[in-house]
Amino acid sequence: MTQAPGVQTSHIIVGENLGVSLNRVPVLHDIGFAVRKKEIFTLVGPNGSGKSTLLRAVAGLVAYSGNLQVDSRSPHLGLVAHVPQRPELPHGMNVAEYTLLGRSPHLSWFESEGAHDRRIVNDILCQLDLIDYASRLVTELSGGEMQRVVMARALAQQASILLLDEPTSALDLRHQIEVMRLINSLRQQHELTIVLALHDLTLAARYSDRVMLLDNGRAKAIGTPQEAFNEEALSALYGTPIRVLIDSDGHMIVTHGV
Repeated sequence: MTQAPGVQTSHIIVGENLGVSLNRVPVLHDIGFAVRKKEIFTLVGPNGSGKSTLLRAVAGLVAYSGNLQVDSRSPHLGLVAHVPQRPELPHGMNVAEYTLLGRSPHLSWFESEGAHDRRIVNDILCQLDLIDYASRLVTELSGGEMQRVVMARALAQQASILLLDEPTSALDLRHQIEVMRLINSLRQQHELTIVLALHDLTLAARYSDRVMLLDNGRAKAIGTPQEAFNEEALSALYGTPIRVLIDSDGHMIVTHGV
């Protein structure tokens, strides 16, 4: 069992003895972890290891046992923006309208978006080079474009924490790198804390401050990629030989191989 460190001012998310059951089936078991402010904290592990469920627990979307603190408060929509792996794309909605949905947590019942909300959305679309796409239907976007639009909606929420579930899924290598660079840039510009799930271990190693290895709903290791990504641990986790290499620029490369 991996225990969470005690609550410190540098930690914005702390989970202790965290457990989740879905349809009465245990999915997460006694997990402890702490996420520091303004870091990229990445969940890695095989399919079914509990990455998405943990993100949903932090977002307050599933019931859990144990203790979970988010910025010393319980999770709520104003603080946390959760981006699922396959966000719904409403037919007939354009990019500006879709991004404007991110302002919903700031509106009271029956209140409509005002000029202030639209200015926020316009600024975000400009920042992400999406202003020329404002009137384009979201269903007409490429995978890479859609990922930027999904990020724009999350930023419009003005949350301090972004929870991203496989943001590079279904993208080719070039667009995967573009999305990860965007995530890192947004983290720095907006002083965000980002927790994400990734399948690609090389991307996780390159862009994460720290990682957590999950296996069958249990935390197996937490640390920097250099600390957690060793060949023995990864080979055992994935049930196949894995090699950890360092390229000429000092970047870690994680690959299959004997």
